[in-house]
Amino acid sequence: MKCDICNAETGINYGNSNAVLCNGCSSSEEIMDQVAAGLIKPAPTGGPSTTVDFSTQSTHKIALLISIIGWVVFSLGAVGSLLMLSGGPPAVLTCVGFSISGLLIIAAGEVTKSTAENAAHSREILKIMRDKT
Repeated sequence: MKCDICNAETGINYGNSNAVLCNGCSSSEEIMDQVAAGLIKPAPTGGPSTTVDFSTQSTHKIALLISIIGWVVFSLGAVGSLLMLSGGPPAVLTCVGFSISGLLIIAAGEVTKSTAENAAHSREILKIMRDKT
């Protein structure tokens, strides 16, 4: 992000929600008084982003991979429990545990996907709020 005053690149916003400031500009009392008074506003960003967010896209792929692995583990456990019926309760319980592990892995993939979507929506809301100020 860039400082609203001097256009210097900054990784941390030393200002507030009204303005992005670099460390140098945030140490000036005059500039901070203008920010507090609302005289310095951030430059418009052109509305919500329509570009592809590659971090979210890659997170979706990772979540899909986790879910696929979970479905494979669940399926192997389910098929194994059917094949092990003649092996007695310990063999069947082992395969049922395998199936439950698969379901937990699927849930982990879904939680990962939901977290990525929540982060993407939060970024969009932040952009909309910044454009309104």
